[in-house]
Amino acid sequence: MECCHFDLTVNSNKNLTTLAHLLTFILCSSPCNRLINLARLIVIVQFFIWRMRHRDSDSMVLWWITVVGDFWFGVSWLLNQASKLNPIRRVPNLELLNQQFDPPGSGGGGGSSSQLPCVDVFINTVDPVDEPVLCTMNSVLSILATDYPVGRHATYFSDDGGSLVHYEALLETARFAALWAPFCRKHRVEPRAPESYFAAAAADYAGDAPGQFLDDRRHVRREYEEFKERLAALFTIIPQRSEAYERESTKRGGARATYMADGSHWPGTWIEPAENHKKGQHAAIVQVHGNPQSCTIFVFVLIFEIGNQMCCSDCCQRRRHRLC
Repeated sequence: MECCHFDLTVNSNKNLTTLAHLLTFILCSSPCNRLINLARLIVIVQFFIWRMRHRDSDSMVLWWITVVGDFWFGVSWLLNQASKLNPIRRVPNLELLNQQFDPPGSGGGGGSSSQLPCVDVFINTVDPVDEPVLCTMNSVLSILATDYPVGRHATYFSDDGGSLVHYEALLETARFAALWAPFCRKHRVEPRAPESYFAAAAADYAGDAPGQFLDDRRHVRREYEEFKERLAALFTIIPQRSEAYERESTKRGGARATYMADGSHWPGTWIEPAENHKKGQHAAIVQVHGNPQSCTIFVFVLIFEIGNQMCCSDCCQRRRHRLC
């Protein structure tokens, strides 16, 4: 008979430091839970015995309504506890999945011949200030570096606000991901969000190249610190660049706009909103960033959705046909 249990390892003990986790552990342990349920059942039975022995002869209709209600709630409680008498905890067998769907000889460990399904992950955001852009890009990096066959998963980034900061942050993330994802797979590091990884305490090494780990880690961390600085600088660079282009445009009587790095107008939301360039009213943009020919595939689809929703199913089908 399988019972609900907790693995009381060092990592699990950290999660049981709070009172809430400790109570959850006590109440979910099978012997304790069954003892509590037995006590509740005895109280319910005693209550029904008391109810039947103390009939209210002055208002039998109300008494019967109360009895039916109590009986119904008692039966509902019993049915609810039936599924908890023998709880089963299922854990996927990753080795068996690899042997069946992703054998070692399938194109270098997860290539195009892998039988695992394609996975698309959508990240939705709306504002790079309220939702810090560094945290958002860490989410993208952790998904791209996930332990899944190369070419079988993609990241879709949807920005309802149409911010140029998110667009250029994705460009920076695509460049850094070319370094971060291979590092994660080579040394099997966890967690795979760089901000969380570099802030966590050192863990046991699980990769295949221990002699190269320290040098690779120092190099990746240095690159990550520079990546963070570039992301933070976007909030200053974009307005300064736009002001420089605006001074030239104003001489010709042009409108105040937000400019991309190539000097063209940003089709999304401008710093100073204008007609067809504000939240909820701007052009839809789809951009794919990555190198499908490299050992690691980074696919970004930047979807800025507006009032008239844009259907990207054709784009998704084309991507699946190419990767799968």
